Amino acid sequence: MDHSWRILALSWVSTNSGDLQLGFYSLMARLTSRSWALLGMILLVTNHTFLCRVANPVAHMPVAALFTWGCALLLAWEETGTPWRIALAGFLFGAIPAVRYPDSVLLVGPFVYLLRSNRWGLSEWPVRRIALSSFLVPVALLLLRNQVGFGAFWRTGYSISGEQSALIGPWFWTHLVQYSRLLLTNGLGPVFVAGVMGMLFMLDTRPVAPFGALALPAATAQVLVYAAYYWAPPETPEDTMRFIMPTFPLYFAAAGWLLWRSVQALNQRIGVLVIAVAVALQASWQGLNGLHQFRLISYQTGINRVIEEAVRKYVPAQSLVLAHPTIEATLEYFWNWKLVEPGAFLPALDEPMVPEGVTVPFEPGRDRSRLRRFLEVPVAKRGSMLAKELRKWSGRDELYVISQGNLRLKVEEAFAPIQCSQVASIPLPPVPWWPRSEGHLGAALDAAQPAQSEGSWDQELRAGAPPGLIPTIFLDFLNVRNPLPIYRCALPK
Repeated sequence: MDHSWRILALSWVSTNSGDLQLGFYSLMARLTSRSWALLGMILLVTNHTFLCRVANPVAHMPVAALFTWGCALLLAWEETGTPWRIALAGFLFGAIPAVRYPDSVLLVGPFVYLLRSNRWGLSEWPVRRIALSSFLVPVALLLLRNQVGFGAFWRTGYSISGEQSALIGPWFWTHLVQYSRLLLTNGLGPVFVAGVMGMLFMLDTRPVAPFGALALPAATAQVLVYAAYYWAPPETPEDTMRFIMPTFPLYFAAAGWLLWRSVQALNQRIGVLVIAVAVALQASWQGLNGLHQFRLISYQTGINRVIEEAVRKYVPAQSLVLAHPTIEATLEYFWNWKLVEPGAFLPALDEPMVPEGVTVPFEPGRDRSRLRRFLEVPVAKRGSMLAKELRKWSGRDELYVISQGNLRLKVEEAFAPIQCSQVASIPLPPVPWWPRSEGHLGAALDAAQPAQSEGSWDQELRAGAPPGLIPTIFLDFLNVRNPLPIYRCALPK
């Protein structure tokens, strides 16, 4: 059963996306009017990156919600001067690093805003102290968590793999062009140009100048940071634009304000026509592909949900679980199981995604120092080492493996002659129908065609999906057929 439309409806009330949309409405209503704010919300929902984050929010949607509400509260405080508004804004901004460290660069926008704000300049010290204290509360909690989890408050999860050491490199200008191109095409479309123009015009318009001073540096900083990151932007826009998505409300708000100001200078009939053309252009630019991409990710999210429910049913709490990283990323939210690093059973780790001909001064995405002593030993001779470590860590004598592909075979190779026994079989939902696609990234959607029922499940997904919408959820070593089995493997003595 296709649940994509149900999930689309729930996007209005789901925690993260609903908060973002309400925050955007509050923000744009203060820049324009309530009716225009409602129009802006509708246009935001047609954006395919937003739709995909509704289906699979991860860290990007919460950051967008925190930042958008913080901006809305700043504007409200600028009008009313109520201290609790800037206090809450400070708390929300301070929570952003706890959700996603790189997105802390967004805070350059509120900082510039306060420098341009007349009310902040006239505020007494108690108001400033309240705002600063509210900001520091979540920051202090984050530093305390780092102290407990990593042994030092300045260490983060990134320090385990050392990824921060490859932030700037020769790939910067190439990535900057790629990000700019994607923003102009599949990322935001016409809203990108209108949004940038709106931000620039705002700087010279007194009532909204502080917001323009907030939006332009925040949006620019976000693009520059991710362009500086070594990871090459892939061709699929959703995979890349999710990093920039927390700034999308800024572009939509600035573009909406620019259109609102432009229509005010026109007679009513021409104004209605301009609004209709703008809405139709944005919806046609991304609407069909957005819904199609949303359907794909909502289907993949449904697969994760089916697997999570099956694991709850068949795998005891606190058991050792080994699975594809995407499955483990789903299970780790529930803190019910002890998840094992798949790399401990593989002959070697995958090479990082870096631009061709470029070397980085670290091994991105992995802490190979933790795995080195295993990787130096052939898989067939790792059994006793792994069993000892797993018992010491968990106190368990069994390992549950969710896979029918190479991962299970590698576990049996390491634990030989012990063989894994199947304890459950998870029936996966049928592969959805894909529209036949033509044009750039499936821009032209015409006749629908059913996927084939034979063959490997993930290969079937990839073969039937339109270009640019290639599923990546079950690639690499999982490669299962439907149904997906769960195995129990006894640890060797």
